[in-house]
Amino acid sequence: MSLLRSLRLDSSITKPMIRHFLIILTVLAAATGGVAAVDNATENATDALEDDRDDDHMFIDDGIYLVDASIDDGHAVLTFTADRRERVTLIEAVRLDEHREINRESFVLQSDRETTVRLPIDTSSPTAGVFVDTQTRLQGVPIKTSDPLVGGPYDASDAQAAGLGGAIGVAFITLLLVLRTVYGRDEGAERVA
Repeated sequence: MSLLRSLRLDSSITKPMIRHFLIILTVLAAATGGVAAVDNATENATDALEDDRDDDHMFIDDGIYLVDASIDDGHAVLTFTADRRERVTLIEAVRLDEHREINRESFVLQSDRETTVRLPIDTSSPTAGVFVDTQTRLQGVPIKTSDPLVGGPYDASDAQAAGLGGAIGVAFITLLLVLRTVYGRDEGAERVA
Protein backbone atom coordinates (compact mmCIF):
# COMPACT_ATOMS: atom_id res chain seq x y z
CA MET A 1 0.00 0.00 0.00
CA SER A 2 2.97 2.35 0.37
CA LEU A 3 3.23 2.43 -3.42
CA LEU A 4 -0.36 3.65 -3.60
CA ARG A 5 0.35 6.34 -1.02
CA SER A 6 3.43 7.49 -2.86
CA LEU A 7 1.44 7.80 -6.09
CA ARG A 8 -1.36 9.60 -4.19
CA LEU A 9 -4.10 7.61 -5.89
CA ASP A 10 -7.61 7.44 -4.56
CA SER A 11 -7.58 4.34 -2.33
CA SER A 12 -11.35 3.89 -2.46
CA ILE A 13 -11.07 3.07 -6.18
CA THR A 14 -7.68 1.36 -6.21
CA LYS A 15 -8.19 -1.16 -3.36
CA PRO A 16 -11.21 -2.84 -5.01
CA MET A 17 -9.35 -2.89 -8.35
CA ILE A 18 -6.34 -4.57 -6.77
CA ARG A 19 -8.57 -7.01 -4.94
CA HIS A 20 -10.38 -7.96 -8.18
CA PHE A 21 -7.09 -8.19 -10.07
CA LEU A 22 -5.57 -10.54 -7.47
CA ILE A 23 -8.66 -12.75 -7.40
CA ILE A 24 -8.68 -13.02 -11.21
CA LEU A 25 -4.94 -13.77 -11.16
CA THR A 26 -5.49 -16.54 -8.60
CA VAL A 27 -8.29 -18.12 -10.63
CA LEU A 28 -6.16 -18.04 -13.80
CA ALA A 29 -3.22 -19.65 -11.98
CA ALA A 30 -5.45 -22.45 -10.72
CA ALA A 31 -6.95 -23.04 -14.18
CA THR A 32 -3.51 -23.17 -15.81
CA GLY A 33 -2.28 -25.83 -13.36
CA GLY A 34 -5.26 -28.06 -14.16
CA VAL A 35 -4.60 -27.80 -17.90
CA ALA A 36 -0.96 -28.80 -17.44
CA ALA A 37 -2.02 -31.88 -15.47
CA VAL A 38 -4.49 -32.91 -18.19
CA ASP A 39 -1.82 -32.55 -20.90
CA ASN A 40 0.63 -34.70 -18.91
CA ALA A 41 -2.02 -37.36 -18.28
CA THR A 42 -2.80 -37.54 -21.99
CA GLU A 43 0.87 -38.14 -22.82
CA ASN A 44 1.09 -40.94 -20.23
CA ALA A 45 -2.03 -42.62 -21.60
CA THR A 46 -0.59 -42.48 -25.13
CA ASP A 47 2.66 -44.12 -23.99
CA ALA A 48 0.71 -46.97 -22.39
CA LEU A 49 -1.15 -47.65 -25.65
CA GLU A 50 2.14 -48.05 -27.54
CA ASP A 51 3.15 -51.04 -25.39
CA ASP A 52 3.74 -54.16 -27.54
CA ARG A 53 1.30 -56.61 -25.93
CA ASP A 54 -1.21 -59.11 -27.24
CA ASP A 55 -4.11 -59.76 -24.82
CA ASP A 56 -1.88 -59.06 -21.77
CA HIS A 57 0.76 -61.46 -23.12
CA MET A 58 4.24 -60.05 -23.67
CA PHE A 59 5.69 -60.83 -27.10
CA ILE A 60 9.01 -62.69 -26.79
CA ASP A 61 9.57 -64.11 -30.28
CA ASP A 62 7.55 -65.41 -33.22
CA GLY A 63 4.85 -67.59 -31.63
CA ILE A 64 6.23 -67.29 -28.07
CA TYR A 65 4.48 -65.12 -25.48
CA LEU A 66 5.07 -64.50 -21.78
CA VAL A 67 1.81 -64.92 -19.87
CA ASP A 68 2.97 -64.17 -16.31
CA ALA A 69 6.15 -63.35 -14.42
CA SER A 70 6.56 -63.26 -10.65
CA ILE A 71 8.98 -64.00 -7.83
CA ASP A 72 8.36 -66.87 -5.44
CA ASP A 73 10.79 -67.89 -2.68
CA GLY A 74 13.95 -66.69 -4.45
CA HIS A 75 12.91 -67.99 -7.87
CA ALA A 76 11.66 -66.20 -10.95
CA VAL A 77 8.48 -67.98 -12.02
CA LEU A 78 7.61 -67.40 -15.67
CA THR A 79 4.66 -68.82 -17.59
CA PHE A 80 4.94 -69.01 -21.37
CA THR A 81 2.66 -70.03 -24.18
CA ALA A 82 4.04 -71.15 -27.55
CA ASP A 83 2.61 -72.10 -30.94
CA ARG A 84 5.23 -74.83 -31.36
CA ARG A 85 7.70 -76.82 -29.29
CA GLU A 86 10.56 -74.41 -28.62
CA ARG A 87 13.71 -74.28 -26.50
CA VAL A 88 14.33 -71.07 -24.53
CA THR A 89 17.15 -70.15 -22.20
CA LEU A 90 16.53 -68.00 -19.14
CA ILE A 91 19.42 -65.87 -17.90
CA GLU A 92 19.35 -63.96 -14.63
CA ALA A 93 19.67 -60.21 -15.15
CA VAL A 94 22.22 -58.57 -12.85
CA ARG A 95 23.69 -55.11 -12.46
CA LEU A 96 26.97 -54.49 -14.24
CA ASP A 97 28.79 -53.75 -10.98
CA GLU A 98 27.90 -57.16 -9.49
CA HIS A 99 30.68 -59.72 -9.76
CA ARG A 100 29.11 -63.14 -9.24
CA GLU A 101 27.95 -66.22 -11.07
CA ILE A 102 24.82 -65.68 -13.15
CA ASN A 103 22.09 -68.33 -13.12
CA ARG A 104 21.21 -69.71 -16.54
CA GLU A 105 18.94 -72.62 -17.50
CA SER A 106 17.34 -73.92 -20.69
CA PHE A 107 13.75 -75.13 -20.90
CA VAL A 108 11.56 -76.65 -23.59
CA LEU A 109 8.19 -74.96 -24.10
CA GLN A 110 5.35 -77.28 -25.09
CA SER A 111 3.23 -76.38 -28.11
CA ASP A 112 -0.27 -74.93 -27.75
CA ARG A 113 -0.32 -74.87 -23.94
CA GLU A 114 1.13 -72.90 -21.06
CA THR A 115 4.51 -73.91 -19.64
CA THR A 116 5.69 -72.64 -16.25
CA VAL A 117 9.42 -72.52 -15.52
CA ARG A 118 11.46 -71.51 -12.44
CA LEU A 119 14.90 -69.91 -12.33
CA PRO A 120 16.74 -69.14 -9.07
CA ILE A 121 17.59 -65.42 -8.85
CA ASP A 122 18.97 -62.96 -6.31
CA THR A 123 16.01 -61.03 -4.87
CA SER A 124 18.00 -58.88 -2.43
CA SER A 125 18.52 -56.01 -4.88
CA PRO A 126 15.74 -53.48 -5.54
CA THR A 127 15.40 -54.71 -9.12
CA ALA A 128 15.23 -58.23 -10.48
CA GLY A 129 14.61 -59.68 -13.90
CA VAL A 130 15.57 -62.30 -16.45
CA PHE A 131 16.57 -62.43 -20.08
CA VAL A 132 14.73 -64.86 -22.35
CA ASP A 133 16.93 -66.17 -25.17
CA THR A 134 15.20 -67.94 -28.09
CA GLN A 135 18.38 -68.20 -30.24
CA THR A 136 16.94 -65.53 -32.57
CA ARG A 137 15.98 -62.89 -30.03
CA LEU A 138 17.08 -61.86 -26.54
CA GLN A 139 14.27 -60.24 -24.55
CA GLY A 140 14.62 -58.64 -21.11
CA VAL A 141 11.78 -59.20 -18.63
CA PRO A 142 11.72 -57.02 -15.48
CA ILE A 143 10.02 -58.90 -12.67
CA LYS A 144 10.58 -56.78 -9.59
CA THR A 145 11.46 -53.15 -9.14
CA SER A 146 11.87 -51.19 -5.95
CA ASP A 147 8.61 -50.80 -4.09
CA PRO A 148 7.19 -47.31 -4.52
CA LEU A 149 5.97 -45.25 -1.57
CA VAL A 150 2.45 -45.35 -2.99
CA GLY A 151 2.03 -48.26 -5.37
CA GLY A 152 -0.55 -49.12 -7.92
CA PRO A 153 -1.31 -48.80 -11.59
CA TYR A 154 -2.16 -45.19 -12.36
CA ASP A 155 -4.18 -43.87 -15.28
CA ALA A 156 -5.13 -40.50 -16.74
CA SER A 157 -7.89 -39.82 -14.22
CA ASP A 158 -5.41 -40.20 -11.33
CA ALA A 159 -3.07 -37.66 -12.93
CA GLN A 160 -5.97 -35.27 -13.50
CA ALA A 161 -7.09 -35.57 -9.88
CA ALA A 162 -3.55 -34.94 -8.64
CA GLY A 163 -3.19 -31.89 -10.89
CA LEU A 164 -6.55 -30.51 -9.82
CA GLY A 165 -5.74 -31.08 -6.14
CA GLY A 166 -2.41 -29.32 -6.51
CA ALA A 167 -3.99 -26.41 -8.36
CA ILE A 168 -6.71 -26.00 -5.72
CA GLY A 169 -4.11 -26.11 -2.95
CA VAL A 170 -1.97 -23.44 -4.62
CA ALA A 171 -5.05 -21.28 -5.29
CA PHE A 172 -6.20 -21.56 -1.67
CA ILE A 173 -2.81 -20.62 -0.21
CA THR A 174 -2.47 -17.75 -2.71
CA LEU A 175 -5.93 -16.51 -1.78
CA LEU A 176 -5.04 -16.61 1.93
CA LEU A 177 -1.85 -14.63 1.31
CA VAL A 178 -3.72 -12.08 -0.81
CA LEU A 179 -6.42 -11.64 1.83
CA ARG A 180 -3.81 -11.19 4.57
CA THR A 181 -2.08 -8.53 2.50
CA VAL A 182 -5.29 -6.72 1.47
CA TYR A 183 -6.72 -6.56 4.98
CA GLY A 184 -3.40 -5.49 6.53
CA ARG A 185 -2.68 -8.60 8.60
CA ASP A 186 0.72 -9.11 6.99
CA GLU A 187 3.66 -7.90 9.10
CA GLY A 188 6.12 -8.01 6.19
CA ALA A 189 6.98 -5.01 4.07
CA GLU A 190 5.27 -4.66 0.74
CA ARG A 191 7.47 -5.70 -2.11
CA VAL A 192 7.56 -3.67 -5.30
CA ALA A 193 8.58 -5.75 -8.29
